[in-house]
Amino acid sequence: MQSLSINPDNAPDTYAALANGERLLIWACRTWAACAGGGHCPLCPIEHEFGRLGIADAAYALHALMCTTATCATRPFQVHGPGCRMISADEIRLVRAAAAAQQDQREPALAQLLEWLPPAQANLVLNPLRAVALSLKNVGLELPVRSRKAVLESGIDYPDVRAPASNTLH
Repeated sequence: MQSLSINPDNAPDTYAALANGERLLIWACRTWAACAGGGHCPLCPIEHEFGRLGIADAAYALHALMCTTATCATRPFQVHGPGCRMISADEIRLVRAAAAAQQDQREPALAQLLEWLPPAQANLVLNPLRAVALSLKNVGLELPVRSRKAVLESGIDYPDVRAPASNTLH
């Protein structure tokens, strides 16, 4: 992981347009990456926040997913800084994978994971991803399954998920 750099203040406010479950998932991934990149325990703040919701075990599942991503990704996985208002294409892929997993749609979830993980690792983290997604659902945080058309109509400024990811963690 590389150093953090936050987007300029004039960036569109897309993060705020997400559903609560989507924001929490992205926050957790961003916090994990920022802590790991800064040499701090990446699990502690996520476990604390998830624990407040009664889903502390989901923090360990997310930790497994992020550790696998950090060590096995076939390409750089772009995660923005915790305060960034933009959403990376990889963050969208992760949210889409979790939304599919929450609906018990294994193949679409796996297809998203395969965008950055080798097949063996994508299959390995499918269960932890499902555990996170179901934990969110159990506390009323459903992740909407968003088609490309629905995204365009929602006004959420998702970047094109086919665009190559940046080499930097920002």
